[in-house]
Amino acid sequence: MIKTPAFTLLYNNKSATADIAKDLIEAVFTDHLTGEADELDITLADPVTPRSCNAKHFDPPVKGEQVAILLTDDGETAICLGSVFSDVDNAPADRHQFAKVFDDGTAITYDNDSHTLTVNATGTINIICQNANITADKTTIDGAVEINGDTTINGTATISKDAIIGGRSFKTHKHGGVRGGNGSTTPPI
Repeated sequence: MIKTPAFTLLYNNKSATADIAKDLIEAVFTDHLTGEADELDITLADPVTPRSCNAKHFDPPVKGEQVAILLTDDGETAICLGSVFSDVDNAPADRHQFAKVFDDGTAITYDNDSHTLTVNATGTINIICQNANITADKTTIDGAVEINGDTTINGTATISKDAIIGGRSFKTHKHGGVRGGNGSTTPPI
């Protein structure tokens, strides 16, 4: 980890976007031999990315982010190798964790020690797929649940409070026509 930023990425005084690969940037840095500030105007080539063919990964640097760059021998073109943590922008997790933290605070973390994957979203999570399967020894849902579709339970359903079926309480509904012996009651009232 570098203690102080060595480069500041400027892109027309705006956040860097996909167009960063096509335009000129100004790298402002301190010459550690002379101690003087210096500037270098360079054309930034496409940032290095983990995937760029069929599966793609795109997460370009933003204004003010400390990055490592590789300059060509003529000093005119640079390849962004990626961001570098500093004492200003610390790593969001320790070395036993994977973390992806977004600007709004949403975080996806995996803790290798506890084997726990956590998604902490500040907004809505939508899962859109053809089929979804969850296999677990126990599944706990805290909060109200709404199911918009037919539901099949292939096991015992234990309900600790009440069940409202067709608008009628299972615990407090009444029947008319109650008779002893082989008689039947009427449907719930």
